[in-house]
Amino acid sequence: MAHCRGGFHPGFSARSRKFPSGGQSRWQDDIITREIQPGARVLDLGCGDGQLLERLQRERQVRGQGVEIDAKAALGATERGCRSCRLI
Repeated sequence: MAHCRGGFHPGFSARSRKFPSGGQSRWQDDIITREIQPGARVLDLGCGDGQLLERLQRERQVRGQGVEIDAKAALGATERGCRSCRLI
C-alpha cells in the first residue's frame, strides 16, 4: 500500500491503487535514485510502467530487471523502451 507520513501519498488513487502517470515521478523516486550506486544491479518488483527503472538505467547506469503483473503497465514499460520489464 502506498503510505507516507500522515496517510496516503497525495497523488495516490485509492480507487485504482495507482499513482499518476504521464511523466510524473513518485516522491520516493528521487531518494531511490540518489541511494543506488552507479552500475549497481537492480530488481524492481512491481515496476509498473518502468519509469523508475528507466530513470535508474539512464542516470545511474544500472543493470536492471523489472517484474510486473499488470499487462497494461508492462506494455507501457515496453513502449517506454524499458526492455527489461517482464510480465508475470
